[in-house]
Amino acid sequence: MPSTTPQHRNRWGHRARLGRVGTALVLALTVVGVAVAPSAAAPSVAAPSVAAVPGATAPQAPAPAAPGPTTPSVSSTAHVQNLGWLPPVSDGATAGTTGRSLDLQALRLSTTAPDTVIRYRAHVATIGWQAWRSSSETAGTTGRSLAVEALQVTLTGAGAARHGIEYRAHVAGLGWQPWRTDGAVAGTTGQGRSIEAVQVRLTTRPSATVTAHVQNLGWLPPVSDGATAGTTGRSLDLQALRLSTTAPDTVIRYRAHVATIGWQAWRSSSETAGTTGRSLAVEALQVTLTGAGAARHGIEYRAHVAGLGWQPWRTDGAVAGTTGQGRSIEAVQVRLMPKVRLAVTADTGMDRAAAGVFAGMGARRADLNLIVGDLSYQSVGREPAYCSFVNSRVPGPTLVVAGNHEDMLTRNGTIENFARCLPDRVGVTGTYGKDYWVDSGPVRAILISPAIPLSTGTRTYRSGSPEAAWLTSVIRQARADGQWVVVGMHKPCLTVGTHGCDSSRDLTDLMVRERVDLVLSGHDHNYSRSHQLTGTTRTPVVVDRDGQYLKGAGTVLAVVGNGGHEARPVRAKTDIWAAANGTNSPGGFVYGFASIDATAAQLTYSLVRTSGGQLTDTFTVSRP
Repeated sequence: MPSTTPQHRNRWGHRARLGRVGTALVLALTVVGVAVAPSAAAPSVAAPSVAAVPGATAPQAPAPAAPGPTTPSVSSTAHVQNLGWLPPVSDGATAGTTGRSLDLQALRLSTTAPDTVIRYRAHVATIGWQAWRSSSETAGTTGRSLAVEALQVTLTGAGAARHGIEYRAHVAGLGWQPWRTDGAVAGTTGQGRSIEAVQVRLTTRPSATVTAHVQNLGWLPPVSDGATAGTTGRSLDLQALRLSTTAPDTVIRYRAHVATIGWQAWRSSSETAGTTGRSLAVEALQVTLTGAGAARHGIEYRAHVAGLGWQPWRTDGAVAGTTGQGRSIEAVQVRLMPKVRLAVTADTGMDRAAAGVFAGMGARRADLNLIVGDLSYQSVGREPAYCSFVNSRVPGPTLVVAGNHEDMLTRNGTIENFARCLPDRVGVTGTYGKDYWVDSGPVRAILISPAIPLSTGTRTYRSGSPEAAWLTSVIRQARADGQWVVVGMHKPCLTVGTHGCDSSRDLTDLMVRERVDLVLSGHDHNYSRSHQLTGTTRTPVVVDRDGQYLKGAGTVLAVVGNGGHEARPVRAKTDIWAAANGTNSPGGFVYGFASIDATAAQLTYSLVRTSGGQLTDTFTVSRP
């Protein structure tokens, strides 16, 4: 049974974003030695003597210089085997020891970054993952001779939009690992290897800068990180603007809709959009990112419009402002936000179509790759071959959850064996492979195995069951923290496939009632995706059908069983379905996977075709 109390609460409010679009905090664990030795004292220099002169005024000491700005930092304090607590170190210095075969047993972290909380948790020998700690609390143990084996660190609060965390671990027998960031696992689990030292450091997240040209005022000083460019309350038109970004490998592109002119051509990287010297107002604006960095960041912006005030935030090319109303923009705010990407498939097998699906997932470079059941369709003992098939094509972390072909009856491999060769590399909470959750930036991904007979029993998720209470708690906690909630499970209840409702109606009703943003399933070897729904499985209600949904208004259900194995037909598409594709569909069957890009402000879903027909499907969910 999964832990009944979720322990990690990322605070992903709309105004403070982590994940792929915003500022990233980097926690670095690097072992450089025992502790930073104090620097050698500088040689003393005697002050010149002054002869006493009767009646003379003694010389006054110079006034102390005014303190300069303080650079935010992270402090790490390590408790080491045989040595106890060592002095704290900062800014990526080594906490712990290297070359002495001494275990790191406990750790405390803190940061001086304003409006920022540092959260961290340790995986401890014989205990496993502990609860999340924050701000100088102790992670690990003392007095028990237990080694810390793995570590996760992340930042929350408004300051997480400006800073990232990097960290790395020095592991017994392996040495220094690569740097990890924002909640990724440093160290190892399941190998019995202790961490001996860590290095942790704060970083500055990339930003977007805006320079505004305003009626009567001309060019104003540049502003960054969502600050206001232009004026409000003065009835002065914004007439031109220039945008730039510090994000690596990223080009910011933008265009303005100008009074009497209309849409201008796209500009990029500090070029002028709008006009100067012509007294023409900018009325609307579009902004987007291109380049490799656009996979890691999103752009959010909003306009203060004459007579209307601040509009809602827009993202990635949407129009801010108005056209055809003669209303000028008076000010804009633009901010870069971290973006998280998930790729999801099911019912894959190991044939040519599946190879194409996994190659496509690998090319997307997702932060998390999810396979929601029915993996190899081969006998027990062949699990490592499937894992090699996946790992050779998908470089990022790949998480699995059981389907009916991994149950105790069909036994096309066991989920325990698949979990060993496609292991948890991100530090999930719960029972990996069966029922668990993990946070990735602003997204909480919950993976469950309803109605699957496993070695640990069969969980139904019916009303009143312990697993239903656990799921409700995990969903509500994520929603309270402002996260997107995505649930993956093998057997759907609402489907256009031949299986029908093979899981509990209570479960799907629970998820819709709790306003889960997206539910992804497999089992039916086809593809389908609903409109945004409320109601129940017996009487579903379409809330919105235009593909531009609002968070909290309802739930979208998708079946992504087009991962490669034995494609099947679909039944007639009813009113609740936005898209459906099977072997009997015009244009042919589409193999592919679901791709999900999420910032704090918007979740974007797309069907990525890898072979077969030509179906396209996409929608967005935005915060109100």
